[in-house]
Amino acid sequence: MAAICAIMTAGKELMNVLPNIHPVTVLTIFATLLLGWKALYPVAGFAFLEMCIYGVSLWSGMYFIVWPLLVCVSMAFRSSRDWLLWAIISGAFGLCFGAFYALPYLIVSGPQTALSFWLAGLSFDAVHCVASFFMTLVFLPILCRIAKAMGYDI
Repeated sequence: MAAICAIMTAGKELMNVLPNIHPVTVLTIFATLLLGWKALYPVAGFAFLEMCIYGVSLWSGMYFIVWPLLVCVSMAFRSSRDWLLWAIISGAFGLCFGAFYALPYLIVSGPQTALSFWLAGLSFDAVHCVASFFMTLVFLPILCRIAKAMGYDI
């Protein structure tokens, strides 16, 4: 579990020069397929490490909501090995990411601020969507085959 958390954090930081292109979504899905509900541990560890790196802000609390939400969605489809389905879930999650982050602004500043926040980041969400879709389509089957070869029941 700690290794998955470390790979999530290192992967995101190593790809930091590319906006919203990182392996965290595919690794979260993989962790869920591998660990079930225990995937919440590396996801929480990742969120905590991101807070340690970037500090505490409105976004950091959302990491403790949004990434576990992906675990919950992934649990609903855990038995599926339809890689295209997983890529679609991953892409949809990337596209909705900004909408999730607009929710605190809805509460704190009202609907106009939340809507403008979401719309301002929509291009980044589109990049997140496309990148997550293709990373999942390419890397999730590979990660699952590696885990299976190592003796995990995945």
